[in-house]
Amino acid sequence: MIERNAYTYLVPIARAIASFLLAGFLGIIGGWIGLTFNAFAGYPWSLTTHTNIYVIGIGLGAGAGGYLAWMELVVGRRWIVLSAVAVLLAGVAGVYGGYAYGRVAEATYFGRAYTIDNNLHLGAALGAFAVATLLGVITEIRTKGR
Repeated sequence: MIERNAYTYLVPIARAIASFLLAGFLGIIGGWIGLTFNAFAGYPWSLTTHTNIYVIGIGLGAGAGGYLAWMELVVGRRWIVLSAVAVLLAGVAGVYGGYAYGRVAEATYFGRAYTIDNNLHLGAALGAFAVATLLGVITEIRTKGR
């Protein structure tokens, strides 16, 4: 990487923006996958289990999206796995933060009102974005000069 030019500053900023946008988008997709799984399964388990399937789907999707923008393959395999797991867990933690502190739709309804609850998706995207950006900047600093 060439030192002290616009590329040095613009690429991390673009990656951070892409991380947040991908985390939000894939969080929505993860929620849809969770809702679809619940519908195909026929809701055989308790309401709490089905709510957790939906919420964890959002968190894992957001974690995957947050990680994709900062993914580096020039670092060791252990760092790749640990950072991916950390960002996925941050997405799940963020969605539970949005679930705990946000407006939550009626718990007995898994339809349109649940998917519109933006606090779940925003919490997941922010959690994944924050950890992915932190780990991405650490990786950029560690690999500087390679």
